[in-house]
Amino acid sequence: MVKIIKKPTLIMKNISINELEKLLMEAEIAHKQYENEIGKKDVDWPVWFAKYIIKKTYKI
Repeated sequence: MVKIIKKPTLIMKNISINELEKLLMEAEIAHKQYENEIGKKDVDWPVWFAKYIIKKTYKI
């Protein structure tokens, strides 16, 4: 399970469209698992995706 960043952070990195696409697809799978674990739809999914992608991109 990926630990999600709690405090707001401004981070930018140059990544390719292919890298971002791969991260989004990976995040989708991980988020579905997260929703299954919490037992409901996550209405804040954009925030979850953003934090997940930042964490994976910077290996935080």
